[in-house]
Amino acid sequence: MTRTLTEFMVVAAIVTAIVFFITKAKYEKTLYNDESSDSILIPSADELKVMTPMEIHNFYHSYVNSHQALCRREVRIGKITDGGWEVCEDAQYRPERPCLVYSFGIANDFSFDDGIEKRYGCEVHSFDPT
Repeated sequence: MTRTLTEFMVVAAIVTAIVFFITKAKYEKTLYNDESSDSILIPSADELKVMTPMEIHNFYHSYVNSHQALCRREVRIGKITDGGWEVCEDAQYRPERPCLVYSFGIANDFSFDDGIEKRYGCEVHSFDPT
């Protein structure tokens, strides 16, 4: 069965949201806890099922681009332009061996993937649907 790019992106966004939900639950004590915070609530599985691809896209980017925990030391891994990401190096968040990273949407820019492997020794799997 052939999947379209839109279907792939929807599935990738849902999987990413679920992974972040698990991560959020794991570090709940360090997340924003007060009612007045700017934290972003993750939709329930039922809510995700009825969201349009554009709503999932918007949620995904607003969540990924928001700070979910206080980080005292961030480092840039990868290019300063598109292709790199900030990684928290505080002890409770810093990747430790063995670690596994799934990188989506690389567009032939492996700078983040290579940097994660070099700096932390993580196994990295890179994907791009284009």
